[in-house]
Amino acid sequence: MLGALMHMQALQRGFTLVEVLVASVVGLVVLSGANAWYLAQLRDHHRAAASLRLTQALRAAADIITRDLRRTAHWQAAYAGVQETPSPNPYRGLSWQNGLRYSHSRDDGEDNNQVNDDGPNERFGFALHDGDVRSWVGGAAQALIDRNAATLTEFTVQWQEHEVSLGALCVGPRGPGGSTTRPCCQPSTNQPSQCAATHRTRTWRDGVPQPWVDTPGAEPPPAGAQLHAHCPSLVQATIELTLRAQAPGAQPPLQSSWQQHVALRNAWADGGTCP
Repeated sequence: MLGALMHMQALQRGFTLVEVLVASVVGLVVLSGANAWYLAQLRDHHRAAASLRLTQALRAAADIITRDLRRTAHWQAAYAGVQETPSPNPYRGLSWQNGLRYSHSRDDGEDNNQVNDDGPNERFGFALHDGDVRSWVGGAAQALIDRNAATLTEFTVQWQEHEVSLGALCVGPRGPGGSTTRPCCQPSTNQPSQCAATHRTRTWRDGVPQPWVDTPGAEPPPAGAQLHAHCPSLVQATIELTLRAQAPGAQPPLQSSWQQHVALRNAWADGGTCP
């Protein structure tokens, strides 16, 4: 009888207080490690998602800007710029006035050869404003950046103008022997100065033009030649766009940048006439 009681008490024996405390500590250590791993993975996921949204916002804005910039200097009457007495393209060139400014033709039918301020407006631009880049059409502005995804910190545009002389294409009146060439760059014995290079490039930084630089590899002018004062030339522009932004509320700060190169579709004659 006594043996049976002792056997039953042995079977009913539980964990001691010390064993319960040790088990609890071990369990908390395992759970805290698992929780720390989960939170780290969650932070990495949120940061990767914020980086993706930031890059996508910059890319979308850059695509919109470059797609519209390619229209710069579009002129329906462009043929008038290459006649014997050429007319200047009213939409030519870019400028920087608290942001990038440009224009292109939107006339219905025949071009009126002037930049319209209304009906339809033909003045456009982009500018950095309060952490966003705004698309400017006439007096109205439209945001291009989702402020929940990105806060823009930099919007810079640098462009180059590549000028190609058209002086060699000047021809005289057609006679019995056909057209006679009247090149702008002609030999001179009285003034043995050299004429300008056939190709040259000018860079604009922050809207300020830098000096013209002869294009490497351009054909050199004839020895002892001088340049006619008003040679016709053709200008082709290329643009380097830089956007830089940071993700709002990200700690540590999360930043990204986007650069895009664009060549304008429309070249323009830069005035000048044949001698």
